[in-house]
Amino acid sequence: MTYFKAVNFQARAIFRDKGVLLLMVIAPLLYGLFYPLPYLTDRAEKVPVAIVVKDSGALTQQLTRWMEASPRLLISAVFNDLASAEQAYRNGEIRGWILLYRGWENDFKRSEAIVFPVAGDATSFIVAREAMLGFTEVSGTLSAGIQLQRYRSEGLSRDRAERMRDPIAFESIRPFNPTESYLNTAYISVILIILQQTLWLGFGMSIATQRERGHAFRSAQSMAGALTVVILLYFIHSVILTGPVFNFLNLPLPADRIGALCFLLLLTTVWSLYGLCLCKIFRHRESSPALWVGTSIPILFISGSIWPSEQLPTILQVFAWVFPSTPGIQGLLQLWVSDLPAAALRGVWIPLLAQAAAAVSLIAISLYLNRQVPLACRDGER
Repeated sequence: MTYFKAVNFQARAIFRDKGVLLLMVIAPLLYGLFYPLPYLTDRAEKVPVAIVVKDSGALTQQLTRWMEASPRLLISAVFNDLASAEQAYRNGEIRGWILLYRGWENDFKRSEAIVFPVAGDATSFIVAREAMLGFTEVSGTLSAGIQLQRYRSEGLSRDRAERMRDPIAFESIRPFNPTESYLNTAYISVILIILQQTLWLGFGMSIATQRERGHAFRSAQSMAGALTVVILLYFIHSVILTGPVFNFLNLPLPADRIGALCFLLLLTTVWSLYGLCLCKIFRHRESSPALWVGTSIPILFISGSIWPSEQLPTILQVFAWVFPSTPGIQGLLQLWVSDLPAAALRGVWIPLLAQAAAAVSLIAISLYLNRQVPLACRDGER
């Protein structure tokens, strides 16, 4: 089979097989577009919460008004006892509460430490985070204002009082993720796993189906033609999902556009080479989904993007670098999130090139072992 016939043969094998078409063409785009939609706002505003007030005073009323004005909180109820707040939480009426205990204003006047018990709905980390941040911001603002008043009452100027309240100023600047967005890091990780797994799923099904029908890739030209189709298809997928989709989501784009394209091309090439090697173990069409569907989440977790790889067992840290997704995720995070140029990427180029070399070596060995076996084709070509 010539190179161009192999290209045509593999393209038809993908686009005429409904199962492979769904996995390799439709699924990556659908997943890539659907996954970020629930996280577009990336925050929960106006979380319904309650205030448990044991007694009322000027400071309690002021704190309550500021909570009502907070964009993070929605004061759904004010209770006089904790049991009522807990019952409202169990009924789903509120997602958190804060307890202003009896006598806290007297403790404040005596300059004692004030600790407000708070609770948030731990079943949703975004809701719990926003509720806690809302309570913390309001109480912190009240505390800062009271501290300034104390310093001013001692005769200090406003500037001096502000310096006394905050002697070591801390300013957090996050140029590459100013909103601490979940999507900036998790989306890249998940979308790369989706691309990798759908490629291996679909390619494995396609090759196994062709093998069942008597079509086996046993020449360099036929393999090169098949790889060209898969590399081109997934390069287009990766460019769309990390380019126009990122732009639509207002996520950062890499400053080094050419370097990013080169990195994506290398990554999709390694994926495709791996896919061709792994296809050797699939004798039946159903074997590929049986293996790759169940490994997606473990591969994601050992990549180091969701859970720190340093806290994994050593054997898993080493095993993670067997998969192209590990250097792929690290490289894309450095390019897209950290805004590094491609030439400055740390620890990703060499692993990817080593993986490509290993895959090419296995393919060459396979060609050598099958050099006496002709390629069976429908039209009789070899």
